Amino acid sequence: MNKPHKPKAKKISKRKTNKTRAISQEPAVVNSSTHREDLHLKYPPQNGWENVSIKDSQEFRSLFLRAEELPEFEEFLLLSSAHIGWKRDQSPFNLLQMLLAAHRANVYPPISVLSALAKAAESFFIAEGNKRFDECLGLVGKRGERNFFTESTIRSRDAKLCQQMETLIGVWKVTIEEAAAMVAAANPHSLSEDTINRYYSNNKKWKELRTIFSTVAKVFSLCWSTEDRQNFLTSFPVDSLSPRIQSEHPLYNPEDPDS
Repeated sequence: MNKPHKPKAKKISKRKTNKTRAISQEPAVVNSSTHREDLHLKYPPQNGWENVSIKDSQEFRSLFLRAEELPEFEEFLLLSSAHIGWKRDQSPFNLLQMLLAAHRANVYPPISVLSALAKAAESFFIAEGNKRFDECLGLVGKRGERNFFTESTIRSRDAKLCQQMETLIGVWKVTIEEAAAMVAAANPHSLSEDTINRYYSNNKKWKELRTIFSTVAKVFSLCWSTEDRQNFLTSFPVDSLSPRIQSEHPLYNPEDPDS
């Protein structure tokens, strides 16, 4: 008995297959999970986008800034620490901090900020006047929760102290104990030396901050000029510094024991 004839399958060339695959791919959707949160698009220049060529890769790259390239280091601290907090607990405080820091640095806010604001706006319109926008955004805390502005002060304090710790350790290679003593002396109305030491070593939120500031400190250790190092040390009393780095302080006088 003859077997039924099976038509031969058409051979598809490799080139055609690749082309078909490329066409069938769906465009990437930009959302908070895939967007480069450390890359920020600058605000338009004064003369607009007309003179900017997106075909020139160098010129196109110049439209963007990495977080560590922000012109004001304080804005980098604020944006970075707020972004860490936002990923951890979706706090509206961090959301507004990111928005403010980005605007001050003349860059567009991260997509996660715009997504959260859009979600709150949608809830606001759905409520048809029965819910305030601050409630939709989550700014109205529950009973027993820490005051919004108290939380803001604490987060700003922690970012500043942790950044100082990481810079001293990363640039000058001092110990944690030495750095804690110097940071406490530079901030006499803040946390005590023991508390700074403990937070730096064990506090979960500080550990998250350290992931950013340790990387920045490595960059500083490679790129800082003598003037940069001196400018940083001006925040510290001369006598609070470890003996081996006191000479770098601009006010240091070896002939004056009290300098």
